[in-house]
Amino acid sequence: MAIMDVVQRSGRGLAVAAAMVAAVSLTAVPGTAYARDGIGTGAAVGLGLGAFALGVMWVKIAQAAMAIKTQEPERAELMDAKLLTARFYMERMLPETRLRLTRISTGADTMMSLPEEMF
Repeated sequence: MAIMDVVQRSGRGLAVAAAMVAAVSLTAVPGTAYARDGIGTGAAVGLGLGAFALGVMWVKIAQAAMAIKTQEPERAELMDAKLLTARFYMERMLPETRLRLTRISTGADTMMSLPEEMF
């Protein structure tokens, strides 16, 4: 597996994660309903930004593993394991950022429209 495969896979997820950062920043606009309610309704979803940070780290790990594999062939098997793990993360875990972006982007209106008496 080439490093570019890992980077290309991460690029899609990382772009979505960057959009998540922008969506979460909507909660900082004073005077809006989203600023008042959005933080509470989207807080757990916003924690998914950790997936973005892990994606960045896996790209860095994959880059380092490729370099080490070239420089130290005796460690190739261990580096192949790291590259396979990075590929798994890019294919299976990082795509969740798209779902989180959708959840953040919908805002708090639906959740906050439920009257308090109905709880």
